[in-house]
Amino acid sequence: MNTNALELPEGERGISRLRGLLEHVRDEAHNYVRGSSDLPPPIRRDEIVECALFLPNLGLAPSAARLVAEFQKIVWHAVGRGLAESAGTKRERAELQRRFGELPDLSTPRAKREHDEYVRGLVAQLGQTAESILANLPERPKPPRELPPELGRTERDCLRAVSELQAKDVDAWPRSDEIAKRAIGSVKRGNVARPLANLVKLGLIRSREGPGGGYRITSKGAALLT
Repeated sequence: MNTNALELPEGERGISRLRGLLEHVRDEAHNYVRGSSDLPPPIRRDEIVECALFLPNLGLAPSAARLVAEFQKIVWHAVGRGLAESAGTKRERAELQRRFGELPDLSTPRAKREHDEYVRGLVAQLGQTAESILANLPERPKPPRELPPELGRTERDCLRAVSELQAKDVDAWPRSDEIAKRAIGSVKRGNVARPLANLVKLGLIRSREGPGGGYRITSKGAALLT
């Protein structure tokens, strides 16, 4: 599967696609546990890969990692069984184990049944994980998180000055000369005119027209300082 060419789903269409994939994984796992003896289970790798790529876009990265880990465990035990069955002699088995790791014990009918039951349990867990993800899958994608604006040093100092002056007098509208003195140690309003204008434009403070003028910090600006 060429994951580089895979188109990530967007909006409700993407969530609908994910829901269909997860429902198929859940249903195939359920059918397998109910009685199929086929190995490996009829769950395709590309379905798991697609889910793993898409789920992080919805804030479900841990669920994606769990889904992949559980599927890989199933695949290994299915492959391990195939390798164990292909080992005709003890020497061949020892060589396969040296190359691939510990193989399941299939020496008796009981051992084979126990291995089948173990794999069946892994598949059941995969189905439950798919069901759990489905229960937490949003109906609509979350809106993109608004990133805080990047502020220059003077802008940030002015924002902090407005906050501190306002804290001293909750009803005050600190003037630009007061802000300049606290922010940069100067009473020249021209030195803070552009930074204050930018803060107003970004919605971090608001200005007041008329005699005295002044500025007050907004909730957005206050959140940026926390």
